[in-house]
Amino acid sequence: LVFDWVDEVRDDDDALVVKNSGIEERITLKNIINVGYSQMTTPERITLTLRDPCPLGKEITFMPLMRFRVFSRAPDHR
Repeated sequence: LVFDWVDEVRDDDDALVVKNSGIEERITLKNIINVGYSQMTTPERITLTLRDPCPLGKEITFMPLMRFRVFSRAPDHR
């Protein structure tokens, strides 16, 4: 379940900066057409489906930040 994950995803205001295997891509939020979230897996997964594929593919999968309280909201990193 973890082999398709990218190495890093960072928020960059109107885009996400995604790094994987030495490749860094800036993906605008307008290019994301779907956000899938699997919380019933361990660890949890987020999959972004892109309108226009980038060098990393049409889907970007990564693990969200860990939460210590199961029923808490995700942290706001602004």
